[in-house]
Amino acid sequence: MNVIRKVANRTFCLLGSPSLYPLSRSLFHSARPILLGSTTALEAVSPRPAREPRPFREWGVSSVDLSVILPVYRVERWLSPCLDSILSQESAYSFEVVAVDDGSPDSCGEMLDSYAGRDPRVHVLHQRNRGLSGARNAGIDAARGRALTFVDSDDVMLPGAIRSLMGEFESSSCDFVTASYKTIDREGIFHPIEGERKHGAPWARVYDREIWRHLSFPEGMWFEDTVQAMYIDLVWRGAYVDVPVYGYRDNPTGITNTAGASKKGIDNFWVTEELLRWLREDGKDVGLAYSQTIKQFGPIGVDRAAALSGGEMRLLFEACREVLAEYFGGPNGKPKLDDPWQEVADALWLGDYRFWRVACARASRFLAK
Repeated sequence: MNVIRKVANRTFCLLGSPSLYPLSRSLFHSARPILLGSTTALEAVSPRPAREPRPFREWGVSSVDLSVILPVYRVERWLSPCLDSILSQESAYSFEVVAVDDGSPDSCGEMLDSYAGRDPRVHVLHQRNRGLSGARNAGIDAARGRALTFVDSDDVMLPGAIRSLMGEFESSSCDFVTASYKTIDREGIFHPIEGERKHGAPWARVYDREIWRHLSFPEGMWFEDTVQAMYIDLVWRGAYVDVPVYGYRDNPTGITNTAGASKKGIDNFWVTEELLRWLREDGKDVGLAYSQTIKQFGPIGVDRAAALSGGEMRLLFEACREVLAEYFGGPNGKPKLDDPWQEVADALWLGDYRFWRVACARASRFLAK
């Protein structure tokens, strides 16, 4: 039996290899029908967060160049270094700090009020806890700047950050600017990242506030930063400046690092579906999101949903197929994706769960490089 199992596993790996995948597909597989109702059934595993009304913000005339939006929750240890790094920025551009106390149970609210009493550039909002998305959205609502940037309250802005971001924003005439960053280790040492930034968070970016007139961070969901890759990057014009402007403190207990231990990791699926709906509602070309959707429904989604049982993961696979069919129709006429993403797409369109897992494993190693 062990010999048979080894031979079967070896055959499975070979059939899943990039060179033999198209051959194995044509010899042994035909596309399975979409299993309708899979998305609804998935709610029994981890419920779809309630849908919030879409905003339409009517701001007044901008009174400063830049609004720095700072969501705050349980960060007593890091709040002062964070605020000091913002308020010490030297720049010809005027800016305000919109600090949102998201119902923090510690002394963060009092600390913010103290800063506001000493520096008129600091404006504090106190609200019931709405989560990171809700805090950011409240900051967007209250912003008075013609441009917006976001800072997480356990991180820091590096010297010259506002000058670099706003300078590129002005000179490039684009809608948003993305910059590089440094990581901060446990000893407080800063380390530059290698190559161009891949992190999808909104920090170390500056946005024309018009981007956010009818757009928000999805509330009640993990992975709310997906709005960058699944909407903003597709609809608006961006520029990149290869200058580190931000110090990012990687939190080992944060959602990014712990999502695989909870079935709420399915939120990767829910947020992707929600953003596809927003694109369609807003009359945008949903086809532009095809490549990113394959990534969300490939290794990104599998890694984030690692807590699912085998049957639940298969249900997630079927739900991904159902959403692909709803928003993209079928595989005909779709752009050929780079390796290894095309194998992920082929497996989804064919309805081949085993090859999907193999293709996702290959793509996950590619992402880790």
